Amino acid sequence: MAQPWVTWTNQEWLNNAKDYHSARLSADAWVALGEARQLQALTSARTFLAQWSGHKNFPLAVYEQALWLTTEDGTNSISDFSSVSVGTSSVSVSYGRSRKDGGPPVWMCPIAWALLKPSGGWDAGRVV
Repeated sequence: MAQPWVTWTNQEWLNNAKDYHSARLSADAWVALGEARQLQALTSARTFLAQWSGHKNFPLAVYEQALWLTTEDGTNSISDFSSVSVGTSSVSVSYGRSRKDGGPPVWMCPIAWALLKPSGGWDAGRVV
């Protein structure tokens, strides 16, 4: 059975993303993007996450991925920067290509990964 979001229009994606982010701390950042940038981010996020389009959390992951793509963390991660340092007369960039910790792909928002990952949900960290 096809998921309902398969037939959503761009306006439906925008409206649903607005509803999603308006109830979260991400509300101000989402509104600040403006509608044209929001639509670009949603389109990019849907493309990045297309392999999970049948997953029940796909829309939520798309909303998270869309906003994350517009942040410095998203840009640095997609560029595979693990750290960027700026000094008085130098810039140093470290790349994260050797990461093999089982985490999300470098191009994927960590929250989207948590929503879509194969184990099926959030993992609780160790409590000490």
